[in-house]
Amino acid sequence: MKHKRPDKKFWVRIMAGLLVLLMLLSATAMTIQLLTMNAYASDITPYYTADGSDLLIAVGLMYADGVTVGFETQAKNGFIAGALDENRQFTPLHTIDIDCVSVTCDANLSKKGMTYYISPQNAPAIGGWHLETSAGADASALFDLCRQTASPHNLGVFHALINGLPVIRIGQFANEAEARAAAAIFNDAGIEVTTAAPSPTGVSVVDPYTDSILFEFDGGTETALGLMPRQNGPDTVYLVTPAKNTYGGIFRYARWKTDSVDGVAVTNILPLEEYVEGVLPWEISNRWSRELLRTFAVAVRSYALSSRKHLTFDLCNDTCCQAYNGRNRTNDAITDAVAGTTGLVLAYGGEIARTYYSSSTGGTTVAAADAWNSSVKYPYLQAIITPWEQYTSYPNDSWTAEYTPARLLDRLNKAGYETLSGGIDSVEILSYAENSSYVNSIKITDIHGTSVIINRSDAIRTALGLNSANFVVAKAGQTVQITDYTLDDAAVEALLAGITTPPADNTPPAISFYVLSDTVPEATPVSAGESLAMTGELGMEIGVALDRLNVITDSGVMPFNITERDMGYTDTISPEEVPHQTGLPAPASADIITTRRTVTAQGSAGSFVFIGRGWGHGVGLSQYGAKALADLGYDHQTILKTYYPGTEILDYRTVINNRTEGGNING
Repeated sequence: MKHKRPDKKFWVRIMAGLLVLLMLLSATAMTIQLLTMNAYASDITPYYTADGSDLLIAVGLMYADGVTVGFETQAKNGFIAGALDENRQFTPLHTIDIDCVSVTCDANLSKKGMTYYISPQNAPAIGGWHLETSAGADASALFDLCRQTASPHNLGVFHALINGLPVIRIGQFANEAEARAAAAIFNDAGIEVTTAAPSPTGVSVVDPYTDSILFEFDGGTETALGLMPRQNGPDTVYLVTPAKNTYGGIFRYARWKTDSVDGVAVTNILPLEEYVEGVLPWEISNRWSRELLRTFAVAVRSYALSSRKHLTFDLCNDTCCQAYNGRNRTNDAITDAVAGTTGLVLAYGGEIARTYYSSSTGGTTVAAADAWNSSVKYPYLQAIITPWEQYTSYPNDSWTAEYTPARLLDRLNKAGYETLSGGIDSVEILSYAENSSYVNSIKITDIHGTSVIINRSDAIRTALGLNSANFVVAKAGQTVQITDYTLDDAAVEALLAGITTPPADNTPPAISFYVLSDTVPEATPVSAGESLAMTGELGMEIGVALDRLNVITDSGVMPFNITERDMGYTDTISPEEVPHQTGLPAPASADIITTRRTVTAQGSAGSFVFIGRGWGHGVGLSQYGAKALADLGYDHQTILKTYYPGTEILDYRTVINNRTEGGNING
């Protein structure tokens, strides 16, 4: 079937020239700054799956002050309990047949509803004291004997692994005296038992409906309890939390006890590619285009491997790292995008790039150094102008925030600027970040004449509680100017005339196919004008693997993206759908037009009105800006290299192996 070119195709040609121009202009500056760039990420130890096929990522789900005394988990076929060592390797120990458990602190626990809490009560729902006997060589026979002896006294019997040794535990008692009284029963039956006190590093796996202990684990600080779902049948079974989020991999449960909190920390250990599948649909829509999903798959993977922010795990599940809430939103489009970029990351200077991104940037990004005053220079995280961003149409991207003098004072006092008092009298922007409309220095003065100066754009955003630091400010009723960026109209017309016109003789340009066939099992690039196994003539139906279509141009191997269709789709190529085989050159007269528009600050008399664009820190890639490029037809390679200029796309194994050979993988 024939497809007409949608209107957005015209803009694909327009933006290509601009992107090339922008990338060329930044090359010299990046080369100079490379000399001052320090290595990073080399102190992150890589942990691999047992078969070595992928890296293992540890994501904190419940941690620090957010831990709870008991954490409920479901898996429809039951669980396999085991030990997770310091290398994140799992050793199975025990099978649990029920589909819902709570992992709790090893302590006296009371209960309200389905929630456990530590209690010194004499009649707890779960007692922290037990009887214990060594499992020995014939553990099965001993376990049966213990159960027979315990049954008339309504005492539970369960397996445990304590400091690496398998034991059998009996009962759940409120105190040592109760445990000692019960010990006589088993000693009389010839079973040698001792009492086991609650452990500050131990956890219990319990049935939350009967409050029966099913398994206990205490590995001190060396190992932790792991639970993985039992797989029984063709469909993959996942772990399910009380929030009904589903997770792949294994849950690690470790006691977290401080002066202020005592609970169970929960960490998700899973392969890197599964983690990427769990981040994408929570950071962007799973309905966005294939190339955009691929763009973010590479960015998410790169960020995960370059930005470890926590001591006991790699990343948390919040937006301070990357939003990760499991697989509920993971669909075929997500899995295809991750599979289509498996292992690929952005790299710069021999290291995996820190691919910061935010929701939107509002026409420009901001350099990392201007946002955070980073001591490390990131040449690929410099400010770039992004005129393709239609920020006025993005949700929450064009915004205003109004503060009365008293409310602004309160906000700043809570942010730590306690020398200010009595109300704010003036707000003055002192400077903007280099090549950006993000505020880089701001002076705030109270009614007594006391002033504070806040530097660095993200510190300003945080202190003022704004969506971004890409703003202007005025008193209500005053006018203020906002900078916008567009393309030169003459350059646009030249691009349309020079690139979108079909050949005069109506013959399609020569292209090279990657054909999926028995004779060509693996795609190999060939030069434009040559054909591989099959040549499609105009109007002829051809069966090709569209994901393997490529053409070698003056700019290198370029993807051949006709439309976003599945691999192996049979279609007819028309002249207007065939890309220019020599690439899309930068237009000679293309330029970015900077304009200033005047707006009036709307608000109550005397209030300060912040008029802004963008959402987030503004460093690196813009999610909605990348969407705009993908909607125009750009592939993920072009989008990534536009927002992270000077980077290259590599397999992470290549980067890690190179660092290992250099002797600095561990710092």
